[in-house]
Amino acid sequence: METKLSVKAIDEEILICQEFIDKYERELSDKESEVKSLTQRINVLTALNEILPTGKSKTFNSHDLDDLVNERFNAAPVINSINQKIEHFQTLIRGLYQLKE
Repeated sequence: METKLSVKAIDEEILICQEFIDKYERELSDKESEVKSLTQRINVLTALNEILPTGKSKTFNSHDLDDLVNERFNAAPVINSINQKIEHFQTLIRGLYQLKE
């Protein structure tokens, strides 16, 4: 049994996929901005750690620095996941355009 697909239905599906891509691209941009901010803070706290005298302030700063490094490290798989979602919907759109041919 052959199913007939209307161009309108395919176009609507393309728009839905594009909306997901737009959503994930915004999430990606936000996450990349967050990583950039974390990197800047890490750089500042690293420089600060070099000049702080040994004591509680240096210990607290080192703990803050470790937390930021971990947070930045944990962002990498999130960014990868978002990129995969974007690629998935781009693949779907390419397939949908093939259906229109």
